[in-house]
Amino acid sequence: MINTTEDALKGWSVRIISQPNIVLISNRTIVVNSFNPNGVRVSDGIGSDAGINIGNYAKNGDAYVYSFYRIGEEKSTYTIIAECSAGHDTGTIYDYAEVIVESE
Repeated sequence: MINTTEDALKGWSVRIISQPNIVLISNRTIVVNSFNPNGVRVSDGIGSDAGINIGNYAKNGDAYVYSFYRIGEEKSTYTIIAECSAGHDTGTIYDYAEVIVESE
């Protein structure tokens, strides 16, 4: 995630929305940013309704969030959605990414 705005973003939050047969592997969510270039383990709350707060980011500031999942055993297509939100001078901005996994 990269802050492409002209201003600082405050309280950048990330949450994961997944299907019931996709399970977050505990204690494996990692955030990499300028303060933690080697990564730091964070709360498993990324899968909760509130998600996790990964801090404030200046213009062009970035962060990478890694989380690991176990998917169901049946052959299927699985979807994971990462939603992001952050405070901005004019309100709150939102974005998302979608990951689609085909199991065989």
